[in-house]
Amino acid sequence: MFLSLLQKKASPLLEWKSYQCKSKDNPALLKAAFELKLREVWRPQPKKKEVKEVPFSVIQVLNQSLETKKAQGYSERFINDAKHYYLIAT
Repeated sequence: MFLSLLQKKASPLLEWKSYQCKSKDNPALLKAAFELKLREVWRPQPKKKEVKEVPFSVIQVLNQSLETKKAQGYSERFINDAKHYYLIAT
């Protein structure tokens, strides 16, 4: 009997998504709704951080390509030409 009485009183609390209350308006109602959701093994969703990727500039790509070509052991002639294009772009 007590359980059915609790469910009747709590029925508006179960629809807490449709009723957005603030803690300053009715703190007891908000606390009761939160406790009911915790009893149902509810956990808050973790916040997702959005990482904005900064696009590379042409100069950064040329510099990275030049360093890669040096590390891969390309010929001196090719590296000198690549340096020349890099200097023109900057």
